[in-house]
Amino acid sequence: MREVLAGSWKLIATAWRIDRRKTIVSVALMVAGAVAAPLVALALGRMADAVLGGPEQAAALSRGLVTVLCHAGLNLGHNTHNPKI
Repeated sequence: MREVLAGSWKLIATAWRIDRRKTIVSVALMVAGAVAAPLVALALGRMADAVLGGPEQAAALSRGLVTVLCHAGLNLGHNTHNPKI
């Protein structure tokens, strides 16, 4: 595990020296993609509650939130590796 962490820090340090803006954007996208995944579970729970006993508007809003979070979770991590960011 130490070797993985040391290698990760060395990689980030090298990327930082090469292009600081791209490094910041890439790290931000990776973090946002990682945060989106657990939020999908919370949004699905909220959507289930709204579908079972809440108003239609709350269910529709929750559906939209689940859609956005799923899209973010799938695409942000992928776009982190895009050299044109």
